[in-house]
Amino acid sequence: MAYSNQHAKDMDRFFRTRAAEVICGGMMVIIVLSRPNGVSHLEFPTNVILEILGSYFMDMVKKEIIDEEEVDYFNLPTYNTSPQEVEETINRNGCFSIEKMETQPTLPLDIRFKSRLISMHIRASFEAFIKENFGTEILDELFKLFMEKLQEQLPDLSVLRKNN
Repeated sequence: MAYSNQHAKDMDRFFRTRAAEVICGGMMVIIVLSRPNGVSHLEFPTNVILEILGSYFMDMVKKEIIDEEEVDYFNLPTYNTSPQEVEETINRNGCFSIEKMETQPTLPLDIRFKSRLISMHIRASFEAFIKENFGTEILDELFKLFMEKLQEQLPDLSVLRKNN
């Protein structure tokens, strides 16, 4: 609930700031990675994938590559909103109205390609956080193992198939 509340505050601030910048009658396009309405955070593919990544941090602790205390203090503050939450935030904020809202389905891809694509996306998104907390030495090994694990586990993750 804390992440949801913080996200609502951040989005309200975002819309108020943008409202001061957009001319009267102007429009704004927003592209958001969102979870489908009714899907919990625990079931959302991005969070499932981040759990897999997290398991590799613990593997590196077991191999004494990084300290467990570093992992305990490490946090990737992510929140994937739903279209319903976006709509509620915009309506509550009152600075904008929604002219059109669309969701785009995920394209079905070959598992090997998809696991590489996901690994590259997660690395691009979170590498700076990981590097800041653990240094650069672990990055290549971490994401190589992560991609291999994704190749193994993607076919078994029914939540990913359900949301594709």
